[in-house]
Amino acid sequence: MDVNVITRNYLIASVSATQRSGKGDTSTAPDVSQTTGDDVVSISPQGSAMCGLAGKLGIDSLLGFTPETPGRVSVDELEYYGRKFLDEYSARLNTLFGENGIDIDTPVELAGGSDGSIVVTNDHPDKAAIEKLFKDNPELGNEFKKIDNMLTLAEAGREAAKFQEAYAQCPEAAVVQYGYLFTTQLQGTLQFSNEGADILFHRVPQASA
Repeated sequence: MDVNVITRNYLIASVSATQRSGKGDTSTAPDVSQTTGDDVVSISPQGSAMCGLAGKLGIDSLLGFTPETPGRVSVDELEYYGRKFLDEYSARLNTLFGENGIDIDTPVELAGGSDGSIVVTNDHPDKAAIEKLFKDNPELGNEFKKIDNMLTLAEAGREAAKFQEAYAQCPEAAVVQYGYLFTTQLQGTLQFSNEGADILFHRVPQASA
C-alpha cells in the first residue's frame, strides 16, 4: 500500500479559506487546534475514510505509533516518531547499501517521483543501482514516504500555527508575510550518507487540482 497519498489527507490548516476571504475577516482564519499547548493535526472525513480503509485500519497501524489523543496527532508526536523512524531507516539503508556495493561516502538525495517511485535527485555514481533497489523493494519506498510525510507534515504544521498567530494580530500583514502558503507546498528530500540521514525541506508550486 502506498502511504504517500493517504497521509497527505491530514488537515493542518485551511489556509485557502483565508485566501478566499475578504480583508480583516478574522472568522476565516485557519483553525489550528491546540491541546495542552501543542499544535495538533486533525483528520478530515476523507482522510479518516482512507486511513481507516472503511474502518479496518487505524492511525496507529498507518503511522506506526498510537497518538495520545485518538484521531488527533500532535506536531511534537509527528516530529518525535518521524525522527525515531528516520534513525532506524538510516541504519537499514546503511546495511542494504553495503550489501549491494553502493557508495555511501557520497551523500545520496532521495525523493518521491511523480509516478510513485523513489528517485535519486543528485549526481550519485550509483544512481541506477539505488533506484533499482527501491523498485525491487516496494516496502522500502513506502517506509521512506511515511517518514517523509510525517516530518513534512510536522514542519507544515508549525508554519500553519505561525500564520494563525500572525493572522490574529493583523490579518492583512499575515497574508502578505505568509502568502507563499497559498501557492506552494512543502516537499521533503531525504539526504543519506555514512554520517546518517535527514529530511531537507523546500517549497514547490502547489499541484493543480
